[in-house]
Amino acid sequence: MKRTCIKNGKEMKNKEKRKVEVMGLFSSISAWNAARAEKHRVKMEERGFCPDCNGRGYSPFVPTEYHFSDIYDCPGCNGSGKYEDWANMNGTQM
Repeated sequence: MKRTCIKNGKEMKNKEKRKVEVMGLFSSISAWNAARAEKHRVKMEERGFCPDCNGRGYSPFVPTEYHFSDIYDCPGCNGSGKYEDWANMNGTQM
């Protein structure tokens, strides 16, 4: 039995089928990543922590494995580690 894929009443060619399948894959990966980021944000909001630094107030910047530089304040919350400050900086309403 031959399987065919129909789009807008016309049979699709193999190249078009692959293109649709690949686009579906990318959109599902993108949707999964967006849901994961939203879940992390909601979890941090419940705890009152900044989602960028997980409430630590700093983000270590290490350009190479042999060079350990200073620790920098989190740019999302200005070093406070609080969700309220992060929300104010990013324009997110609580």
